[in-house]
Amino acid sequence: MGKKVASASKTGKPKKPRKPKMTEDQISDYVARLEQAVGDNDKFLPIIDELNSAAVAELVAIASKFVSPMAASSTKKSAVERIMKRHQNLLSFKRKQKAVGGRSAA
Repeated sequence: MGKKVASASKTGKPKKPRKPKMTEDQISDYVARLEQAVGDNDKFLPIIDELNSAAVAELVAIASKFVSPMAASSTKKSAVERIMKRHQNLLSFKRKQKAVGGRSAA
């Protein structure tokens, strides 16, 4: 009963939030390019390939503007997944519209 268990939490300074190395103009440029290419695999996927070489902070900033705000502590994988999800949702919507010929399914 007298034994102390080591804490799993770290003590000391809290982590500083990651700051993007890209400028706001560069981030806005990527967001604009994604907006123009969303729903078109031939245009969208090469931009995603470019973004895979970006740092985590840049991807999180781009995903936050392109889709919805994300925590600065988010991972690179979750940022790319969020960007891709918006693209996939639009592709799915287009396929469904084509399948029903623009008519209501009701």
